[in-house]
Amino acid sequence: MQEPNLRFDQIGTSDRGLTRIFWVMSRHSEAHLGDVRWFGAWRKYCFYPAANTVYDKTCLREIADFCERTMENHCAK
Repeated sequence: MQEPNLRFDQIGTSDRGLTRIFWVMSRHSEAHLGDVRWFGAWRKYCFYPAANTVYDKTCLREIADFCERTMENHCAK
């Protein structure tokens, strides 16, 4: 299995404290690539990319898998 390219760091919670906010970081360059946070209209965690960032299919899968796991943990509460 390939080493993950990304790291997901919890940086806090929403203003109301009901959902978590994560920074998506490159493991290679330590660059902040965007955030994973709650999108109320869809009632799910979504990825908010930083400006001028580009992703390949491997990174997109890592982000999607993280969002899915985060939703499973959120719904289990």
